[in-house]
Amino acid sequence: MDVFDRYWIDLMILALGLWFVNGALTGEFYTHPRHGRKKLIAEIGPGWGRLISLILAIAALVFVVHDVVAKIK
Repeated sequence: MDVFDRYWIDLMILALGLWFVNGALTGEFYTHPRHGRKKLIAEIGPGWGRLISLILAIAALVFVVHDVVAKIK
């Protein structure tokens, strides 16, 4: 149980980082409820919004990799 307690935040940040990558590439942010169709949350055009989304995605993914490597050592 201790392993799950330590890594759950990394999994959440990884999911958020991948969501930002998808948003940066497509320009659309969706949510996926358990029952029903996916819902559009936001739509951004090309430009600064996508660049900021990509920077946030890279920061989240770098944090997860750094944190997991630190926990392994």
